[in-house]
Amino acid sequence: MMRTFTAAVFIIVMSAMSLCALAQSESREDLVKQIETKRAELAILEKRILEEDQTTYAAFLQQPNTGLIRLLPREKYDDQAYKGSTKSSVTIRGGGAYYSFTALSHDYNSGGPDLSLEMGSFGGWFCRRELRDADQSGRCCPGNCYD
Repeated sequence: MMRTFTAAVFIIVMSAMSLCALAQSESREDLVKQIETKRAELAILEKRILEEDQTTYAAFLQQPNTGLIRLLPREKYDDQAYKGSTKSSVTIRGGGAYYSFTALSHDYNSGGPDLSLEMGSFGGWFCRRELRDADQSGRCCPGNCYD
């Protein structure tokens, strides 16, 4: 009788443990949903990193056709360009060091950046022929235009 009781308890405990193990394993779909959720959260955080303080420049921003952007130094945040650097804290290609005024985006893939920040220097492509042709007015930015 005692052996039967011990065997029954053993079987019940083992069954419960196997059910717990099954409950802990997540399906691939659940994992994909978790990744998508975390990427959405990360995108929100990256947007906050790249935002500038609007209240500090409120008077400037009240003028027409104004806005603010923040560029992050490429050598610090773009781990693809600087292989020896530590892991980037942003996932945007270019590490937030680029900005496209036409796409209003920091993403390097957003149609060609117009402005960049690397090694303490700004780079710009304001006078590209593509932009001038897209404008169809023949105008160019002030200063010299390089064709």
